[in-house]
Amino acid sequence: MAKAKQSRVVTSTLPVVNLSFDFNGLPPLAGDGSNYHIWRARLQHILRACNAIDSRTNPPDSKNPNKYLMHSRIVSEVVRKIPDSIFSKYIDELTLRGLLDRLDNDYYTPALDSAIKAWTRERLFKLQCDDEKNIHQHLDELECLRNHLKELGSPVGE
Repeated sequence: MAKAKQSRVVTSTLPVVNLSFDFNGLPPLAGDGSNYHIWRARLQHILRACNAIDSRTNPPDSKNPNKYLMHSRIVSEVVRKIPDSIFSKYIDELTLRGLLDRLDNDYYTPALDSAIKAWTRERLFKLQCDDEKNIHQHLDELECLRNHLKELGSPVGE
C-alpha cells in the first residue's frame, strides 16, 4: 500500500479578525460626498466597537504585527466604502489617519453638523403616529432618529 502523504499545517500567531461584520453597518460614501458627516460619525463608532479608535489618530505600529495587520484590514474595509470617483484622489494614502484627514479637508464642514442636528431634532419632535397599526414603524423611526443624533454627538434622553 502506498504511504499517505502527511501535509504540513502552518499556523499563524495572528488572530483572525473578521471586520466585515462591523463594517457592514457603514453605508458607502456618496459619490459627491454629501453623506460624509453621517458616514464619518458611523465610522468613528465602528472604530470604537473594534477597539481601534487609535487607528484614526496614530500611524500603524510596524513593530506589532497584530496591530499593523488590524490597521491594514481597517483601511481596506474603509476604502471599500469609498466610491472610485472619490478614492482616486487619495489612492496614495496608506494610513487611515492620512485618508480621513484628506477626506475631512475636502468634505467636512463643522457648520453642517449643526444644521443636520437641528433638522434631525426637529423631525424627532414633530414625528406623529396617526395610525395605531403602524406603531412599530413609528417606534423604529423614532429610534433611528435618536441614533442619528447620538452618532452626531447630540444624544437625546429616553
